Amino acid sequence: MPENARTNRKSQTNPVSSKPPFYHPFTSVAGPPGVSLDNTPGISLNVAKRVGIRKAVDDIDQVRCKSGSYGIIREEVYVDDAAAVVNYNLVFVHLGLCQQDNGRVLGYDNAHGHHERHWMGSVQPAGFISYERTLRRFLDEGEALKEKA
Repeated sequence: MPENARTNRKSQTNPVSSKPPFYHPFTSVAGPPGVSLDNTPGISLNVAKRVGIRKAVDDIDQVRCKSGSYGIIREEVYVDDAAAVVNYNLVFVHLGLCQQDNGRVLGYDNAHGHHERHWMGSVQPAGFISYERTLRRFLDEGEALKEKA
């Protein structure tokens, strides 16, 4: 294989990943190209069976905490044909901080028909304005958690 062909293959972006190569889960909010993160319609209760719904983001990242330990960040976003977010799941897992709920220290989702905030094994309703604001809140809280862990 010619060297430049190998280089070109490596530089191509993965169609499943919607984040630019420089994306870091605690430093930037980057949505998929063409996806309006502020235009979030009603909640989808069963995303997998709805026609026209596709997974736009499915990322798992390992992040280093201040103590040198590691946590896991997961972002999962589904959009409709109009590129509006209809379902999302954001989670920060660190077994050193929380052993309940499979290590989920912090999370936001709308998987059960309403917007929820998961915190150290408990679940509370979450105020919701847009996915972008929820993501920003999650990233800000996650940054603070990295300092504690």
